[in-house]
Amino acid sequence: FQRADAAPRSTFGDGILGTGDVVQARRYATTLDPLTPAAGPTVPIPAPPESSKILDDIYAYFSGREMRIGKAELDQTTLSVPIEMSAVGNEAAVGFTLEYDASRLGNPRVSLGNGLSEDAVLTLNLNESGRIGILVDSATVLTMSKVSTRFVVVTFDVLRDVGDEATISFVDTVVGLSVSDAFGDPLAIRWIDRK
Repeated sequence: FQRADAAPRSTFGDGILGTGDVVQARRYATTLDPLTPAAGPTVPIPAPPESSKILDDIYAYFSGREMRIGKAELDQTTLSVPIEMSAVGNEAAVGFTLEYDASRLGNPRVSLGNGLSEDAVLTLNLNESGRIGILVDSATVLTMSKVSTRFVVVTFDVLRDVGDEATISFVDTVVGLSVSDAFGDPLAIRWIDRK
């Protein structure tokens, strides 16, 4: 666990495996940072209390960094859902899980949206029905737009009438909700439509 939990580098990890660890591993692999012996927590730490998430939301509100589920577009047999981001300009990695009604939606396909750098990498975990783990990371900042930009687009096959019941929301399960800068340090962000 210590070797995987590499970020933030200044504290030898934080007890959470997230986007910062991906960025820090890339920095070690490309020798941007000298290799450092593992020295942080040996096991995951419990999730922070809800009160600290509220403080992050307040800070993110004033900084302007937000991630939201956009307006879905229904086309007879498919439903496309944009995941939009309002960025500050120093984001290098974003991770989150989308939860959806698997009895109404199936066969999720995820593609990168506009406004991302050409070297952005999309990693998916589709192993749990009703949940999609998404990680997007880059060696450069992902986006510079303070206006809402399509970050990724998720397209589903419609299995049954979706109506208003096929809600999609951010959850902190398969891939933890996190955003990191180019040094692997965590960044505050508001998650709109979070369950």
